[in-house]
Amino acid sequence: MSEELFRQACINNGFEFEKSSREQDMFQHIDAFVTGNEKTFSVDIKGLKRVNRRDRDFVFDLIWVELQNVRGNTGWLYGDADFIAFESMDSFVFVERKKLVDFVEKNVKLDDIRSDKKPYSIYSRKGRKDKVTLIKWKDLEKQAGSFYKLSKL
Repeated sequence: MSEELFRQACINNGFEFEKSSREQDMFQHIDAFVTGNEKTFSVDIKGLKRVNRRDRDFVFDLIWVELQNVRGNTGWLYGDADFIAFESMDSFVFVERKKLVDFVEKNVKLDDIRSDKKPYSIYSRKGRKDKVTLIKWKDLEKQAGSFYKLSKL
């Protein structure tokens, strides 16, 4: 659903959209290639999320970041995409993946592995190998700088 909304947002805003291959999606964490102003960049698209699976509402002030997936492989944070496009209420917000890596490595307590969902600590589920963290949008905006918004309308 989010990928289709992203594709339509690209087209509506004058960008070309090309879906990645299955291998690029699975192993490089690249969902699409976007071209505009004679430049092409790779994007990993992240849809709206809830803090807890059972929550009714999506959160807009926190984002989940995956450092390691459930199989213990490299998470999307360390993939090959140039940008991560996070879905918000009315747009997709692009963050340079490398700036996000820098932000996470400077601000997240990487050795604080917990079973509760505390921002800036590593959350891991019992019996799984995943490592994810929650970070606050406002902190990321202050420290990582330049964002580009692509309207969904």
